[in-house]
Amino acid sequence: LFNGAPVAGATSQTFSKDNLVLGDAGSYYIVASNAVGVVTSTPAILVVTTNGGLVLHYDFNENFSSGRIIDVSSNGNDGWQMDATNMLRTTNGVFGGTAAQFYYNGVMTNDPPNVYSKGQYIAVTNLNGIARLTNGTISFWAKFDTNSDTGMRIMDCEYNPSYAVDPANAEMSWEVARLGGNNLALGVATLDGAQVAASWPDDTGTNLSTSQFHCYSVVFDGVGGQIVSYYDGGPYQTNSFPYPYINIYGCPTNHWLCIGAMSHEGTPQWGDDAYPNSGDFVGALGDRSEEHTSE
Repeated sequence: LFNGAPVAGATSQTFSKDNLVLGDAGSYYIVASNAVGVVTSTPAILVVTTNGGLVLHYDFNENFSSGRIIDVSSNGNDGWQMDATNMLRTTNGVFGGTAAQFYYNGVMTNDPPNVYSKGQYIAVTNLNGIARLTNGTISFWAKFDTNSDTGMRIMDCEYNPSYAVDPANAEMSWEVARLGGNNLALGVATLDGAQVAASWPDDTGTNLSTSQFHCYSVVFDGVGGQIVSYYDGGPYQTNSFPYPYINIYGCPTNHWLCIGAMSHEGTPQWGDDAYPNSGDFVGALGDRSEEHTSE
């Protein structure tokens, strides 16, 4: 089986794959049975190494008024907006580029009796090369508008595996967010909850806003056991990284990356469940939001 699904025709004593692509990376295991019983093997993790190029890159310079955010890395990891009445706007980015403007747009009442501010998010449902990262770089430019949210998410696919419907896949899921403070941090989900792997400085002023764009980057190495955060191009924090990989979870029925809100183990679609409904980012995300990996 590959990531829990049977591999067609793989019923002999050996199994091999040729001409590997990024989509072949993941968990493989064997189920053997006879009249006596059934035995399941320990999963083997296949790692596929890229050439070090960009795996996901949104520069927001393409027309995204239709709700499609083009992945200009050519890996097909396009982002999607699910609400035609609540689309992202364009705004000025950095280096003369275009940025995506996230904003509050009314309220949601999809979790009665609670009422939540309604914002935008991008759903990344094709995860070619980014589903499981043993090492890589996450980098983005952001400018925060007036808000009061210390739980704001920039990127989120994390859920505490002790509560998750699918705990095996929720473990090592991650988020870039404010985790109860004013500053951004990269959190990794373990059985003990979200652990702060690295953080950036508190650069907010009045109403948790920033007056200009700043670049937030993090480079992590699950093999070497180290993570370094960078702020505006300079190293800010170096920590040990005790995780062999980070994993995109989202929800049990659809593993996906949510950009601009808290995924909350909800589906990518608006309105078919109670989530996403909180952690909305308000501000501009430009002119790149990228992941670079040797998976």
